[in-house]
Parts: sequence; C-alpha cells; structure tokens
Amino acid sequence: RGNANNNAVVSDPVPTEAGKAALYWAAKSGDGYGEGAIGSPILVDGYLYYNQGKTINKMDAVSGEVAASGSMVERSNFSIIPPTYGDGMIFVGLANGRIQAFDAKTLKSLWVYQDELKGQPNCPITYHDGYVYTGFWNSETREANFVCVSVKDEKPKSLTEAKKAKWTYTSKGGYYWAGAFVNDDFVLVGTDDG
Repeated sequence: RGNANNNAVVSDPVPTEAGKAALYWAAKSGDGYGEGAIGSPILVDGYLYYNQGKTINKMDAVSGEVAASGSMVERSNFSIIPPTYGDGMIFVGLANGRIQAFDAKTLKSLWVYQDELKGQPNCPITYHDGYVYTGFWNSETREANFVCVSVKDEKPKSLTEAKKAKWTYTSKGGYYWAGAFVNDDFVLVGTDDG
C-alpha cells in the first residue's frame, strides 16, 4: 500500500493513454466475483501477494509466475480487503473473525487468531511495531471486536498456533471498512455506526 501509512499514494506517473502502456504478462487466477474470486493484491519486494478461496499466492511481479502458495484455514468472506505485510510476515483477514499469519518468503502458516465474537474481516489489517490491528463486523446492531494481536510466533513448530489478543474493544455495529491509524501513542478507528 505504498508506505507505513497504508494509503497507496505514490509519486510515480501513471499512463493516461493505452498507447503509452505495455502489457508484460497476464495470468488467470480465480473465477467470478464470489468465493472463487481473488482478493486485491499487495506488492512487497517485487512480489504480488493475494488470496483466493482458501489459498494465498505469491506471484513474481515481473514474470507473472507463482513463486509460492500457502493454505488458509478459512476463506476470506468476500476478499474485499487485501493482505497486509509487516515484519517479514503476510497477514490475511479470514471469515469467522480470524487472522492468519504467513512467512512472506515461503507462505508457511505461522499462527491463527480467532475472535470470540467472530465476524466478517471487512477491515484493513494495520501493522505497527510488532502488532496487528483490525476489526470485525457482525451486523448493524450486533457487537463485534476491534483487536490488537502480537505478531510474534511463540510456537514455531505449530502451523496454526492459536493466538490470543493483547486487547479487544467491543462496539455495537462492529467495524466495516474501518481502517485504523496506529502510532506509538494511540489507535484511531471509526465504527460502522459512527
């Protein structure tokens, strides 16, 4: 997403006419716009990372070749939120209030967080200083959690180590496309119901 502020703003010029652009490669991945569709990719160190169904892929951005794949423990509902990178790991929000962490080089699973209130993973995951922050959504009226989870892999031999949240904040209406700003002093996030 461009930088630590996750806003995808870059200073590079983009083509404004078809004649000034060139297609280097095209690769089909996913199917339709439902469960089989791919999620929005992120670009990290020359690789595109994206999820599709219960798979996460790492694709070489220059050649279009898939360099690695990993298995997710669940789908990502509508795959509307891209993965997040931080500290050599890729984090994906999954259905039923889950976050799964993967090693960015190998896409080996490292751990899985499952929120007690569950919910859809419709919020961007924000990484800051060894922690990830995100919220879940259950409905306009039901409660859902915004969570802070340490990214440390305490049990390297367990591919699906069950993580616990450092803290949770519960709100009626939950968190829907509510990306957070995080710094050393505070977390700023809006809820679905304002």
